[in-house]
Amino acid sequence: MEEYVDQMLFLMEKLEQSLAGKMTKQCFSGEMMVLIQLAKGNISNPSELTKQTGMSSPHIAKTICSLKMKDEVKRMVDENDRRKAVITITEKGKQRIEELYQSLKSEITNVFERIGEEDAKTFTTIFARIMGVD
Repeated sequence: MEEYVDQMLFLMEKLEQSLAGKMTKQCFSGEMMVLIQLAKGNISNPSELTKQTGMSSPHIAKTICSLKMKDEVKRMVDENDRRKAVITITEKGKQRIEELYQSLKSEITNVFERIGEEDAKTFTTIFARIMGVD
């Protein structure tokens, strides 16, 4: 069993160095996590973003500021409670998510074409089991 663990660790390191690894890191960057949560539409304030992403309040504030400078989110005052902020995703932010999604989809398609349909099915079945999504 130890040889499989060693091989898996080696393969994970290779994945991290690959294009797919770099794209996965982008997907889980603070900015992308905030954009994805905002795109879902059920979160609109920094405290909710903190809870959903697991990021600290200062990190959320810094991330929102960065996204605002890129015109990917808008920050407004809550009409019901002027002490609170409402954060919304812009079309540019939605476009960034879509571009990353299409890149990831393309990379996965390339991998599955290399290994063939049967192995792709086996891989996704095993991966779903690992993730507890049987």
